[in-house]
Amino acid sequence: MSAIPLTLAVPAAAASLAYLNARTGFTQDVHAIQAVVIATISANNTFKKQRANFFYDLERHALSRSTANKPFIVIPPHIPKDCTPESIKTLQSEEYTYSEVYDTVLKYAAWLKQEHGIAKGDIVALDCTNKPLFVFLWMALASLGARPAFINTGLRGQSLLHCIRTSSARVLLLDPQLQDALTDEVLSDLKGNSDKKAVVTSVVDDETQRRIESLAGFRADDSDRALDPLDMALLIFTSGTTVSISPFTNPC
Repeated sequence: MSAIPLTLAVPAAAASLAYLNARTGFTQDVHAIQAVVIATISANNTFKKQRANFFYDLERHALSRSTANKPFIVIPPHIPKDCTPESIKTLQSEEYTYSEVYDTVLKYAAWLKQEHGIAKGDIVALDCTNKPLFVFLWMALASLGARPAFINTGLRGQSLLHCIRTSSARVLLLDPQLQDALTDEVLSDLKGNSDKKAVVTSVVDDETQRRIESLAGFRADDSDRALDPLDMALLIFTSGTTVSISPFTNPC
């Protein structure tokens, strides 16, 4: 058999691989498999080090000189309907740096610990709209090793009660914008009876937020945030389903 010169073999091999990739997309599979392997190794190392909590990501950025003063939360300004191009230029967004969010989260953690006795493993129902308060409460719960149950903000009446009760939360934190959800029916049920445990309801209004921001921050011990790979990290109640998220789906 005669040898095929490299000048022909290399282009032929390249063309064959290109054709095979076009038909099967195997290179994308290779990249996907590689990403899964790297993510799995990283996750396993994180659990071994007992650092499987995104609070540590916030803390790392907040305590680093290179990122502490960089924006973490940016809220675009509200643009009035009658706003002119000239007036738009004067509008400013609201920003929170990593350091500011970290300090605020520790204050909320102190409030949750002192006022509601929230501790590692507790489930807390959180009914909050898209605002910094949501981030502060979520991360404060994570810092304590507690697990949030995100309630669909559109739920009312029996649907709302069902989700709160299903989550087995003992505390409900409520955005003041959603206070209308606390009807007499809901409040009566949450008070509990011989068949149902009481659920403490706390509306985190402006006055409460000001009081929280006056507190000294509290950082729980690292052992309070330790999680096993199969532990539940959080619950999400959507419009029609309940999703349980494990630490492997860490949002950070």
